[in-house]
Order: sequence, then structure tokens, then C-alpha cells
Amino acid sequence: METAWLEAQNYLAAGDCQSAITTLTWIRQQDSRFRRSQVEDYLFQCLTGVARQLLDGSGGDVESVRQAADYLQDALMFQPGDQEWGNEKRLAVGYVAGHDAYDHGNWSVAVVRWEPLDVMRPNYLNGVLRQKLDESYPLAATQLIAEANGSIRLLTQAIDYLDQALVRDPGNEDLIQERTLAIEYLDGLEASVQGDLALAIAHWGPIYAVRPDYQNGALSEKLREACTLSTAPDEQYCKP
Repeated sequence: METAWLEAQNYLAAGDCQSAITTLTWIRQQDSRFRRSQVEDYLFQCLTGVARQLLDGSGGDVESVRQAADYLQDALMFQPGDQEWGNEKRLAVGYVAGHDAYDHGNWSVAVVRWEPLDVMRPNYLNGVLRQKLDESYPLAATQLIAEANGSIRLLTQAIDYLDQALVRDPGNEDLIQERTLAIEYLDGLEASVQGDLALAIAHWGPIYAVRPDYQNGALSEKLREACTLSTAPDEQYCKP
């Protein structure tokens, strides 16, 4: 044990944290009481040090960040209350989760995982997080609109993502059109709830004219219902 301890100290002096981690871990496995405080302190320092190197050199590479998260998980076993490294772990884990969702085409999930990280550390991974988030906003909005089937909650969230996307790409006509259609659909719902069927038809009719299958048929159903119930249906949009 003493020989292994000296070996670990030599690795530490040489800056070889990977070898030091291997030796110190072996010492703990043989006898967790042997120089416990020192062994755990050195392990914490080395594990966080390696994690920092991985994060700083990752360039946003998800596998490097994943490895860093694993090292931080092990390090925090020794100092679970360390706020600085606890935050670093949350950032790394969240980045990996968002990246995995992004790679699987779950862009709305990616945005949900990445937005809190952007608040915590706007320049995380030297701006890679912000770049990936910017790429995800229009994709997430399109995904939510396709999946909403008339859901107020999903369409409202999609509009928020479109707003974020348009801040970064204000002249994108496709995004502007999708935002307009979603807002008009929701305004039509609000008018219908308020009992103003003429206003609802005025909102829904123009959408139906350009996108009759909007919201996978939910629009056409709502428009047909409004036209049927209206005492003065708009002949332009309420065909026999």
C-alpha cells in the first residue's frame, strides 16, 4: 500500500492524473481507510482536472463532454456539496442529453435541455451550445407544429421557438409564414371560444385557402363546424 501511495505521488508530481487516478482507485479498493482523506482529496483534484481538460478541449464534441460528465460524477462522490463542480456536471449532462436528442431528431427535447444551460452559461463550450441551440429553434418549431394537431400548448411553444429563430434570422419568409399561420389558428380558437364565429372564420378561412390540411385536419374540422353554426357564414370560406 505504501509503495502504491508513493507511486501515486510520483504520478501527481509528474502531472499524470490518469495514472494517479488508476493507482489511487486501486488503493481505495484494497483498503478504503488507508490515508482516506488524502486519497480522496487527490482523487477529487485529479478527476475534476481531467474533466476540465476534456471540456476545454472538446470543441463541443459530445463524446468528450460525456466522458467529462462521468469524471465529474466520480469526483462529486468525494465532495458532493461542491457547487462549482456540481454546476459543471449539470452543464455537461444537460449538453449531452440535448445532443443525443438532437441526433435522434427530437429537436424540441434538445431545446428543452439546452435552454436552461444557455441561461446558466451563455458561452458554454466556447459558444458551441449557443450555435446548436440556434440551429434547433426552427427545427423544434417545425416539429411541434407538425405534431400539435391543434394543441394550444404545442402551438404556443412553437411560436415562442419561431420568435427565437427569427431574432437570429429575421428575413426568413418560411419561418414568418409558419408563425403567422400558427397565430391566426390560435386567434381563431380564441374567437370561437368567445362565441364570435364570424371572426373565427375570418382567421381560419385564409389559412385553409393556402394550407387546407393544416394541423392534420384540425383546421378544416374547426372551420366546417364554425361555418355550420354561424348564422351568417362567410361565403368566401364557407362553401356549400
